[in-house]
Amino acid sequence: MATQTSPAPSPSPQPTDGELARRAADGEHRAFAELVARHQPRLLALCRRITRDDHDAHDALQNALLAAWQRMGSYENRSSVGTWLSRVAINSSLDELRRRGRRPAPAPELPLSVPPMASDDPMTTRVALLWAMDQLPPHTRDTVLLRDHYGLSYREIAEHHHTSTDAVRARLARGRRALAGLLDSPRRRGPARPLPESPAPCDHGR
Repeated sequence: MATQTSPAPSPSPQPTDGELARRAADGEHRAFAELVARHQPRLLALCRRITRDDHDAHDALQNALLAAWQRMGSYENRSSVGTWLSRVAINSSLDELRRRGRRPAPAPELPLSVPPMASDDPMTTRVALLWAMDQLPPHTRDTVLLRDHYGLSYREIAEHHHTSTDAVRARLARGRRALAGLLDSPRRRGPARPLPESPAPCDHGR
């Protein structure tokens, strides 16, 4: 008489990111380690895109993971865990650049259609562009830098600023137009009042 074999037990379903986040917020190191394993490659690539330096990227990632572990209790499930971790990584990368006094000059990378400067000296062009960037409202300046210099996608910038991709596109277009006008102005080397921040389009979905 043939013996019947019982079917092999089905594997347990993998916990979701949200479940791991809740467990990590309760102090479970293993849950946080699993979250890190899932998201670390993407977060490291994001840090590299911002810092443009492998060593700085790893430093930024380590600081981001430490900050994420300390702040897991503040995660409120308003966005995906991956989005929340991306925001932490972006902030950590920008902090790493500021901490090392390596504010990158965006002149070579910014694809702006602006009239040529009076001087052909690259340093003069760079200083003028940095001056123009400083005249932009903070959110507009950050959007231009994150897109045109650091190469983040519209979606990544929208998630970072808690807004929609349409709002990012509108703010980016506004910033580029403002830069073109500032650089084309014969008064560009004189004192200028900061441009007012106009409201972004309503966010009707992401």
